[in-house]
Amino acid sequence: MDESYILPPPATPPRRPPERSQQPVGAQFSTPQKRRPPRKDSVIVNRPGVALRQQRLTQELHALMETEPACEPSSSQFAPTSVDDDVEMPDAEGTYDNGTDDLDSPAVENVISQGDSRPRRLLPDTATEKLYATWLALVPTLIPAYLNYLQASQARIGQLPALRQWTCSSKACPRKEYTILCLHSHYLESNVLQSCGCINIAQVLVKNGLFPTSPTYPRVAVSIDLLDFYFALFERSADAVSALASALKSIYQRRGFPILNEKGEPVQDPFRRGIGHAVQWYDCLRNRPEAMVESAIDECLSYIMSHPSSSDSESAHAGAFDSGSFPQRQQEQTHSRGK
Repeated sequence: MDESYILPPPATPPRRPPERSQQPVGAQFSTPQKRRPPRKDSVIVNRPGVALRQQRLTQELHALMETEPACEPSSSQFAPTSVDDDVEMPDAEGTYDNGTDDLDSPAVENVISQGDSRPRRLLPDTATEKLYATWLALVPTLIPAYLNYLQASQARIGQLPALRQWTCSSKACPRKEYTILCLHSHYLESNVLQSCGCINIAQVLVKNGLFPTSPTYPRVAVSIDLLDFYFALFERSADAVSALASALKSIYQRRGFPILNEKGEPVQDPFRRGIGHAVQWYDCLRNRPEAMVESAIDECLSYIMSHPSSSDSESAHAGAFDSGSFPQRQQEQTHSRGK
């Protein structure tokens, strides 16, 4: 066969143009960089009056440093109330104070003017120390009433019982009446309670499941159940007395119990100070029975360790009595079954 008649190999097919989705986007345009002007072309601008302003500020600074020991200027005319002013609550025997002065002052009166500013105290004053001593003396007297309330409220279902008034058998005992605002979890009410020389008003409140916010002349009392709920929440979260006070105020307002002062004006923060005192001293009260039980157990252990011979003889005598009484009880049980 002649080779001239052999067909040439087929030509390579041309490349298929890519699809639209696979086509390149093209060259990306970028803004050309601009050269920074050289330093010799830059001009230094002098701000007018800078030297005079610096000189005046320096003179004012020297004047303030010279007059600082004589008087301390206030940085703002409307200075907020300090923490010490909030904690300070004098409670003398001859004054009517219960730590709830916020109920009688509107929100506008919380602003302190510049002339009434006083230096910040570092140590407690005499009134604060007297108030602390009064609380310490009151807490041990509340333990029996507190235990009675816990026993009466154990496994209780339903609404709270009515307040029990104290009736004194002695007619010569002087009596006093107190109008107290009682704070519960979902409502508040004002009650008139009586006390006499045999029992003080704090013990009457604790017997009714309320804890006072002041040791001598309380006007506000907080529910013990609400305080127990707060401490159970505090064990798993942070301390939030202000949050609890604000939440109670919001709940009372939504349920139709607005907090007003004597002039009919709304009170901004009526319960924070009183609830703070109630939380602090109710914690001391609820831990006192446990401490008494622990001390009694320690005294028993120390007595047993100091008298080992008497404890051994008593245990041996008790064991002999039990061993002798068990067969007797067994015979009695057998005889009763035979009958």
